Amino acid sequence: MKSQWEKFKHRTLTKVFFGYAVVAWVLIQVIEAVLPTFEAPLWVAQTITFLLILGFPISILVGWASEKLPSPSSDPEKQTIPQLAHTTPRKTLVWIGVGSCVVVGLFGFYMMPFIFDSTEFTTDAQSEPREPTNDRRGYRFELVLGETGINATTGRRSDIAISPDGNLIAYKVYMGDSSGSEIFIKDIRFDEEDRGLTTLTVSPNSEGMQFSDDGDWVYFNEGTTLKRIRIEGGVAQIVAEEVSQRGSSEIGPNVLYRPFASSVNSALIKVSASGGNEELIELSDGAATWPDVLPGETHALITVSNDSLNVGSGSIELLNLQSYESTPLIQNAFNAQYAGSGHIVFLRDTTLWAVPFDLDSLEIIGNEVPAVVGLESFAQRGAVSYSFSEDGRLIYIQGNESSESASNRYLQWISRAGEIESIGIEIAHYGNIALSPNELELSLTLYDGSNSDVWLWDFDREMLGRRTFNNNSLGALWSFDGTELLYKTNAEISSIMATASNGSSSETSILETGGSVIPRAINPHNDEIILESWNSGCPDLNYQNTESERLLQSINLSPSCSAWPSISQDGNWIAYSSNETGRIEIFVRPFPDIEKGKWQVSREGGNQALWNSEGQELFFWAESGEHMVVNYEVEETDENQKPTFIRLSNPQTMFSTTPPSLISMTQRNAWDYSTSRDAFIVLSPRDLESTSTEAVLADQTTLKIIENWSITTLDDVGSEILKSNIDNTGDYVQVNNFNIWS
Repeated sequence: MKSQWEKFKHRTLTKVFFGYAVVAWVLIQVIEAVLPTFEAPLWVAQTITFLLILGFPISILVGWASEKLPSPSSDPEKQTIPQLAHTTPRKTLVWIGVGSCVVVGLFGFYMMPFIFDSTEFTTDAQSEPREPTNDRRGYRFELVLGETGINATTGRRSDIAISPDGNLIAYKVYMGDSSGSEIFIKDIRFDEEDRGLTTLTVSPNSEGMQFSDDGDWVYFNEGTTLKRIRIEGGVAQIVAEEVSQRGSSEIGPNVLYRPFASSVNSALIKVSASGGNEELIELSDGAATWPDVLPGETHALITVSNDSLNVGSGSIELLNLQSYESTPLIQNAFNAQYAGSGHIVFLRDTTLWAVPFDLDSLEIIGNEVPAVVGLESFAQRGAVSYSFSEDGRLIYIQGNESSESASNRYLQWISRAGEIESIGIEIAHYGNIALSPNELELSLTLYDGSNSDVWLWDFDREMLGRRTFNNNSLGALWSFDGTELLYKTNAEISSIMATASNGSSSETSILETGGSVIPRAINPHNDEIILESWNSGCPDLNYQNTESERLLQSINLSPSCSAWPSISQDGNWIAYSSNETGRIEIFVRPFPDIEKGKWQVSREGGNQALWNSEGQELFFWAESGEHMVVNYEVEETDENQKPTFIRLSNPQTMFSTTPPSLISMTQRNAWDYSTSRDAFIVLSPRDLESTSTEAVLADQTTLKIIENWSITTLDDVGSEILKSNIDNTGDYVQVNNFNIWS
């Protein structure tokens, strides 16, 4: 038996069998380890391995055919020439070889998917075109944009636009207050992180962002400057200056129409899309905003209103782009666009409506029908968070009229350790809160649509009492003795008014201001009112010089915008917010001699400073949502024993609520400090006692997306959608054989 095994080991066939098997196995391991390093595709490894498998029967057959038997005698003198181990004809060997290769080849072909891990051979996006991650979507789905903040003036969560092909979405993230905003690009085909496109450092309140008709550019406003930037990023180009924030529309390959942002109320500006060649187009009476050029480029849809601050009460008109004469089309509507389905879509309150429109006759040919209910909008400017692509992909942010629903706010006590205690007041649209000197009452502004009045909350009796009745008052301050409330009124002539805090007297005028001016603090040395002015688009601080002259003088606290002044209880220091460093930070100066010093308090953004002079503390609200405390010591005084130097500690976190950018500008001040309770009363857009998961979800901005919202015929919808009710309460409503999804 041993002799037979020794003969088997020394046969050529055996050596070929084991040698080829070992070499082939080693080569397969090397292929699997090396080729992915060079990003070689999977088919290269599979081809090489298939050839190795196919060569196995061929090598065995060659080894067997060429093997010779050893000499039958061990005597050298009697040895003969070795003979072949077989006498098989060559033709038979060929057929055996072909058959073996076919059998082994088929086996290797079916086993190939199990030999290699295909994920090791996937190439990155630069080597091969990316494949969409979402092959199948329903007619309705959502995308979470994350925490986008809130536009400090309009209360909207974002400004959005979709590219003509429906693949790219541009949206804004507001940094809070006047810090600016950032434009991001999301490609909804791929599961990738959104790209930051550009940062807007001036006027975060600009509206009307849009893609160019070819989808290569994004147009946006920075203040009153119209800019464009490529979707890949880079440096933004200036297209035109002194251009309104409210809408634009391309005509032809190179021309844009935009509202004109000057004293000329009823005008459009025609400008080259690449900049220059500006032409002012004066129209009839009324403010013209949100132009949309119709196919054919002979007419455009415009919103016409009495003035640019009441766009939501306007109407849609058809503008002839040759004669510049306009014809009324739709009453009580704003922000209209033409959809490829043959409809004009427009806003009425917070509902998106549609009406069939014939491009040949330029006439409405059907009934107006509500399409999507509950869009986030700011009717005062006519701004709405919606956009749609050429193939009918609609995107929008669900919400309400943001000037109203910037909206319901919670009032809660929070201790330094973050312990929360609710008060008995119901949830409503509050703003501008201030504790009375005895801390028994809280003044607040209660908004009702476009109306606002000053009310008082009594903590002991848990009752609200109204103190103004003109529907246009806000932002009350307490006098130092608590007997009067000082506030702003928006009558025919804007004024600072005063009324008895107990309601025992009628209001009296203290100062006629004009424009957007609101009281923020009172100088304890002489009862001068510190006022915040927004007339120039950048907040500035002023004070009433003398009661007899009733003049305003500027307080030059900052070379840039300054706001939210807070004077310490001893009247020696003023804290305020300024964006002179590029972001809004808290600064402190001596008061009233502001030139004797200046110190920066916050490090990573902050506003709405509060003083606790008894404990030598300064509180502020950081942009991250953290409420901070800074201890201070007064170390130097002048010849009049007035403090001139203050030493500040590093800010320390007390508790966190929400970013101040989530509180609209009209609702600030949004917190106050109680020395008797050693706690803070805070205005918040959500219930701070809710769970952490609920809190995170409350701050998220979700984008609603509807496919084929305006161009899918009823027969194309599919059986699943047809099961829904075809009315305003179901998934869609039918408009002249077109489905507009709600």
